[in-house]
Amino acid sequence: TVAGNFGTSATTSGGASALTAIGGAIYNGVEYLRLQSATRLTLLENGSNGWQPLWTTMVSANPSAGGDSWNPTNGTYVANPAIAGLPTGSAITDSALIVSGAVMLPVTVPPTSTSDPCAEPTAYLYLYQLADGTFPTDTYQNAQGNFITGPILAGAGTAFTPALAIFDGEMRIQVASSLGALPPSAGTGGTGTGSGGGGGGGGGKPPPLRPPIMAAGLPAAGPTGWRQLL
Repeated sequence: TVAGNFGTSATTSGGASALTAIGGAIYNGVEYLRLQSATRLTLLENGSNGWQPLWTTMVSANPSAGGDSWNPTNGTYVANPAIAGLPTGSAITDSALIVSGAVMLPVTVPPTSTSDPCAEPTAYLYLYQLADGTFPTDTYQNAQGNFITGPILAGAGTAFTPALAIFDGEMRIQVASSLGALPPSAGTGGTGTGSGGGGGGGGGKPPPLRPPIMAAGLPAAGPTGWRQLL
């Protein structure tokens, strides 16, 4: 079945995870299907041989190892560090959004301090190229016009699906979290965090993106898009 490959991974023990959301989109004439659980995202494509997996990323004890790409020749996943893995202990906490040929995945990362009972989790949007899971370079810009180069800090608390709006002919993407923007002391850095496929480290936490970031290209997911929450 289409979902039969959802729990298979070259870099983890795999296992069947309960699906929490399913979404579809047509982009540049190609039909895509998105499968989600609390710990995994998998993209599939409807090509000449029917539905086939493209890539997958998951919560891992070693996120720097990255995600997996599908090898259609032998029908298995192959580890690919160019696909950002999700941090240890994190969770996918809302439905992903496909915008301008890329996937925006809401990920909630637990607090780094275990001694502070008041420490809150941090909300991020992890970004993936729709076709191959690599980072969508030169796709999104912040309010200053700089291209986003890593996961987007959405604020404190639980990460939610971002909202879309069209303003002055440009698509605006509003990030969202349960507790809103982090205070300025939460960290300094560039337009994203992480390096390589792991998505970790790299200059501290970036400042919250207010006002919304912008994406090039209309419409959001191609001619059509849909999603279903389970």
